[in-house]
Amino acid sequence: MNDRENNKVKMCEVLHIGVNISLEQAYELIDTVPYGEDCVQVGDDNFYEDTKKESSIFIQQLKRKFPGIDRLGITIRNVFCNHDFGYYNQIILIYNRFNEEQRDLVNEIVDGIPENWDEQAIIARQAYKKMR
Repeated sequence: MNDRENNKVKMCEVLHIGVNISLEQAYELIDTVPYGEDCVQVGDDNFYEDTKKESSIFIQQLKRKFPGIDRLGITIRNVFCNHDFGYYNQIILIYNRFNEEQRDLVNEIVDGIPENWDEQAIIARQAYKKMR
């Protein structure tokens, strides 16, 4: 399956779970944590609650690293996708495919995913773990 066909499959999955994408919009799905970090696993106790919190913390880290997300009107949020082993969480970036600034920033985000949690994210994760 080529990238374009794979994107169409992803689009069907995203539409299936209730995210509306207009014809002028495009999207990218990214992981819920920095690429060098462990994440909550499907089947873990409190998976849904923990993965939503984990990805929310990562969204805030991405907004710190890429402050144009809000300014340019890019939607960034958690989304659960169907998988062979149940639903899993990803982060979706929805942008206007005809807006060059949005498109460029989304490409920058996808290419610049941090390897590790930043200091504020580490503090937020520790605080969440203490509350559980």
